[in-house]
Amino acid sequence: MGPAPHTLTIRTDQHSTETANRGVKSRPLKVVVRGWHKSVDLGKFQAANPTETTVSLEVFYIKIELASSTGKNGNVLLELDKYNEIFIVNGVDYLAEVLANT
Repeated sequence: MGPAPHTLTIRTDQHSTETANRGVKSRPLKVVVRGWHKSVDLGKFQAANPTETTVSLEVFYIKIELASSTGKNGNVLLELDKYNEIFIVNGVDYLAEVLANT
């Protein structure tokens, strides 16, 4: 890991129960995290054993997006970017008014 920011993108599927028909609804979930490398502990190396490696990042950007059931028009649940002054929760930009006044 060099002196550059690292990006981790996690894609998964969120399941929820629909109360009307008791069916299960599945929607894609995407999480993007960017950060600076802070520390790495490689753990202990032994044959046939996990190393228990840990990596620490200083997170400066995170975005959590839940797509619709069709996979289009994603709903941004959270977007936080401390360097670009972005703070959006459930589609509401909480810094827009502050930035407009500066």
